[in-house]
Amino acid sequence: MRKLLKKHEIELIVERMFHELVEKLDGQSPVLVGIRTRGVYLAKRFLKLFEEKEISYDFGIVDITFHRDDAALSIRVPKVKGTQMNVDINERAVILFDDVIHTGRTIRAALDEIMDFGRPSKIILAVLVDRNRRELPIQPDILGKFIPTRKDERIYVKFMECDGEDGVFIGADDAHLSSTRGEEK
Repeated sequence: MRKLLKKHEIELIVERMFHELVEKLDGQSPVLVGIRTRGVYLAKRFLKLFEEKEISYDFGIVDITFHRDDAALSIRVPKVKGTQMNVDINERAVILFDDVIHTGRTIRAALDEIMDFGRPSKIILAVLVDRNRRELPIQPDILGKFIPTRKDERIYVKFMECDGEDGVFIGADDAHLSSTRGEEK
């Protein structure tokens, strides 16, 4: 695996993304929603920035396990960690966070899960890395970095909170690397 972004670079990207988000919110108090697993860690980076700027927000977590369209194709039993959405999202701006967008299927599943909880006024998709190769017409509204990949490559985002370091890596799409994988996008 080759490291593409270091901790400091990720911090700068998140700060830039934050300013773009604030501009898009136009004074609204948003609901920040992270997609399990690494989308949650990304969202929590933004929570700190919202607190520093004294911008009010609510927070939620979505688990897309039951909305995945590839569940029937998998022989693995999915690990369900659950959605935590203890806030009314009706007529609120929702910011949906994920670490990597690839095919768009994870985002589609997350949108389905969010809509089970209400009807937001708008949903803003904020993604740290876009590795391209979309299968669905879904694009981030706020993007950290575009890193095109070949079919045999994968982007791995690591966060200190769950991986012991911050970084964005590119490497082979090998099953033996599953312990460092982000969710399939």
